[in-house]
Amino acid sequence: MLSSSTSGALLLELVASGYFANHIKPRNLLLVDPIVISSDKSLSLIGALGPMLDYIETKLSAAEDKVYYHFRPQETLQQLQTLLTVVRQDLEKGIVLPSACALKVYKSKMTQRTIRSARC
Repeated sequence: MLSSSTSGALLLELVASGYFANHIKPRNLLLVDPIVISSDKSLSLIGALGPMLDYIETKLSAAEDKVYYHFRPQETLQQLQTLLTVVRQDLEKGIVLPSACALKVYKSKMTQRTIRSARC
């Protein structure tokens, strides 16, 4: 199974919850830039500030404008924060992979600062 970004966190949650005990077990899990800790530190404030914000507008490059949403509902960001908290706690406790399953994580070396300057 291949996942990237938020789907990496969702896949880790499936593994930690024992989902694959009663389903076909994956032989390989490949995570590409999975989100475990948000690069946007303001996400941690979404629980307190979210109801006041309603929708959050994000500025996008011309290329991103074609494929990403401009507005993000605060409820969705709260759900993302909850998922990331659960996955971090699962990782701290230790996640046991299904038998005969291998996990590889590929993380970009590009930092957020580099990405921002590349957009200019």
